[in-house]
Amino acid sequence: MVVDQVAQTRQQLKKIQQQFMAGESFHELPERLNQLAKQVTYAADKTPVVLPRDTQTALARVKQIDDELKQSDEPQISNDDLQFLLAHLGVTNARLRDRGVYFLFNDLIRLTAFTPEQEEWLVMQLISPAYMFDHILEPHNNAVFKRSFAVMLLAGLLYADRHYYHVLSSAEINAVILAMATYMLLEQDGRGYIDHKGWAHSYTHIGNVLDELFQSTVLNRANKLFLLAAFYTGYRQMNDPLIYGEPQRLAMAVANLTNLNTLYTDYLLLILQDWQKEIAQLQPEQNIAFWNRWYNRDRLLQSMLVRGDQPQKIQDYLGKIIDMY
Repeated sequence: MVVDQVAQTRQQLKKIQQQFMAGESFHELPERLNQLAKQVTYAADKTPVVLPRDTQTALARVKQIDDELKQSDEPQISNDDLQFLLAHLGVTNARLRDRGVYFLFNDLIRLTAFTPEQEEWLVMQLISPAYMFDHILEPHNNAVFKRSFAVMLLAGLLYADRHYYHVLSSAEINAVILAMATYMLLEQDGRGYIDHKGWAHSYTHIGNVLDELFQSTVLNRANKLFLLAAFYTGYRQMNDPLIYGEPQRLAMAVANLTNLNTLYTDYLLLILQDWQKEIAQLQPEQNIAFWNRWYNRDRLLQSMLVRGDQPQKIQDYLGKIIDMY
């Protein structure tokens, strides 16, 4: 049922994207995405998250792979080791996940140690339901690490493909776009640092991927606008407080895009105006989710404003609406 709803959301987004690419619903896109996000039904209960339990053995294997990598004149990694690392990407032990598996993946990317086939395979794995959407429609759960770190690793792989590999086809890039749009609409676990488990930080990692996709010369402008609208849609629905630097990171990604072309500036203005229209009609609710969303908005707009590097019409509009609300 949950998997079906993820797939259904993706299919609806695909249709919306195709219509947008065809020049339809240019002005209506923010509202259409907002309505789609509000139709999603989240589960009331959690189901068990199955994770590897071999922490000490895994730490030893990570060290062995790392040692072999540093000693090699031609860095490479076997498919078996790659599958092992990926299987441990979402563990709750921060030492193994952050300073072990993820740091090692970073070194592999930096050293261009993947074969083109491995680079392509990794990207397709990370955007699959088993990684990016694992338990995503359930209450806060340990699968957030697998989802969030899949997004963070995806950012590194997109960077590697943009600079070194150039293996992702247009169909695969489009699959990444749809997966990220779906993820941004569905992810409701906005926790930053989690006691005894480390960083989840989903929305910071979203900012990393958006930066890569926004800088891509392969993506056309319509797809970048589609991603921009999908990001603001998901952000509007986030019920957790984003207070661990996420607004600042996201404000930077947005500024990097809007300074590329006036089309992005004008579309961001349209998105902000659509959001403002909703805000003007809201009646305060006596629950934490309402006020978290309210102050998430305030932090993001303030972060965009204080950077001072948005195009002038965005700076002027931000100053106007921040003064009003």
